[in-house]
Parts: sequence; C-alpha cells; structure tokens
Amino acid sequence: MRGNGPMAVSERQARKRKGRQLALFTVLAAVALTVAASQVSGWIQWRSFVRGVDGILTATCESETQPVLFGFRFGGRHHLVQVAISASEVERSRRVRTADIFRLGKAERDRYFRHLILATSRSGAVRAFADELRAIRRQRRLDGDEYLELIARAVQEIPYGIAINEFQLPAEVLASRRGVCSEKSVLLAALLTREGYDTALIILDAEGHVAVGVGGDGQGFLGTRYAFVETTAGMYVGQVNQAYRSAGPVFRPPQIVRIRPGERYHASAEVDVIIRFLKQAQRDRNALGRYVEYASRRGGMHAERYARLAHDFARASDAIAFITRNADDRHRVYLDLTGSARDRMLAMAGHPWAAY
Repeated sequence: MRGNGPMAVSERQARKRKGRQLALFTVLAAVALTVAASQVSGWIQWRSFVRGVDGILTATCESETQPVLFGFRFGGRHHLVQVAISASEVERSRRVRTADIFRLGKAERDRYFRHLILATSRSGAVRAFADELRAIRRQRRLDGDEYLELIARAVQEIPYGIAINEFQLPAEVLASRRGVCSEKSVLLAALLTREGYDTALIILDAEGHVAVGVGGDGQGFLGTRYAFVETTAGMYVGQVNQAYRSAGPVFRPPQIVRIRPGERYHASAEVDVIIRFLKQAQRDRNALGRYVEYASRRGGMHAERYARLAHDFARASDAIAFITRNADDRHRVYLDLTGSARDRMLAMAGHPWAAY
C-alpha cells in the first residue's frame, strides 16, 4: 500500500501543478520572445525604410541628369514640359524596399506612407516637376482650384505601368514616364503636399486600388470630406468610379492616410453638377439605345416617334462625349452645361448638348 497514502497523492498533485506552471511559463516566455523579436524586426525594418527614403533627399543635383518630356492637355490647351531627373535620386529610390508596405497593419501603413510622401515632396525630382507646373500656373494665371486640377491632370496623363512587387517612388515614375495606381498616387500626393494642399492617400484594400484625396468643401468621398482624385484616368477632381462606392454587409471602408492640412478644393459644387448631368445623359442613352435600331427601319406607324427618340439618344451620347472629353476644363464644361444665357444661344445654334 506504499505510495498510495495521502502524502504521496499530495506530492503527485504538487508535481503536476509545478509541471503545469512550468509549461505555462514556457509558453508565455515563447510568446514574449516572439513579440519582442517581431517588435525588434519591425523597428529595424522601419529604421531601414526611413534611412532609405531620407537618403533620397541627399541625392545631389550635380550627378548625371536625364531630361524627361511630359505632354498633357489642360484647359483646352496642350502643354509640354521638360524635367531633369537626377540619376543619383533614381538609383537611391530603387534601393528603398517597398514590397511589404501594403501587407502592414493600417497603423503601420499610415506611418510608412506619411513619411514617404512628406519626404519625397521635398525631393529634387518632385521639386523639378512642380517648378514646371508652377510656371504654367503663372503664365495662365490659374487660381488654386485650377492649379490643383492642372497638377492632377499632368499625373493622370502619365501612361499606366506594370505592377511589380516593389512599387516605384516618384523619381522612378518620372524617369520611366509610367506608373500604376499606387505609384502615381504617391507622386501626386507628394506634388500636392509640396504645393500646400490638404492631401491624403486613399487606399481601397477590397478593390486593390489607391487614389488621392484633397480636402474639399463638400461631403467628399464616402463622407470623408476628401474629394477623390483618380490618378489612372483623365477624370474630374471628385469624380469616382461607381465600383469604388460599393457598400454592404461586407463593405470594407477605405483607409485615409492624412498627410498634411493645407489649401482646400472649392469647386466641388461645380463638379457635382457636371456629374449629375453626366449620369442623367448616361441613363438617357441606356434607355434610348434600342430605339436607334427601330428608327433605322423606315416606315411604320411609330416611325416619327422612333426617329425622335433616336435623336435624343444621339444628343445624350454627344453630351457624354463632351463631358468626358473635356475633363481637363471643368469650369468651361460647367458653364456650357448651366449658363442660362449661354444655353439659349446654344439652343438657337442647334448645339448638341444644349438640353443638358
């Protein structure tokens, strides 16, 4: 019966408790070490990123430069600017590791992008591009809203690039004259920040898209108070692809990385009017499309009605073409669509979009 007494049972229970405590301690120690290692690794990654980005600012203008030409249309005119890009800045930009930024949590990603945009807004390449755009502003006497639209248009017309693991920084985008949404959005955000605008980066994880936000006087994109600026297509400031307005039970709100407060965009009301005209014209065209075929069948009791509806279809199509083709001239489009005296003159001349 030895070993079965109360003392033996008590000793076994004590050993079990110690074993459990030791196992728990081991697990907690392992977790603590893992967290500490992760924090150290994250800190090293952050410091390496900061050194790399800040190193771009030390690139000397005395190094070999590459003259790059950019052409774009704004306000009904074509502009051609030449920007000298430092080979040293491009090389230093290529060394910065960017592949993991979008995999970070939102707080960390916010910190990385804010530092990246604030730093590159002071870089030689962004300064050189901004100097050329500022010269156009002085020449054409553009107000703050028009200048913002000019900057956006210049970036929008940079051709779309190829998405790779490491996204390009502004100097690389300018040197290669192409970029994807994230690359062109960082470039535009850096330009707008440099020129003193209230700027943010808009990250749409669900759609895999990045755009720029500019503080405005309206509700802004999804109530953020930031006007949406698409960088991959020639669109109005505040015009948004409907796919990016999706909402529902699994809706993932965008991440707004606020860079720096500054001058705001005050033409949102005009853009809203233009977009309403555009949507109405699109609805009319969709509804009237089938009548074009009917009108082509000559004769019949409804021939006159079908011809009239086919004419309305053509007029709606012309209005859509006019609005989208002239996105570089927001104020003129607004006046053409809304000016009462102007509308009467257009109607008298049989202007195709007079009714819109």
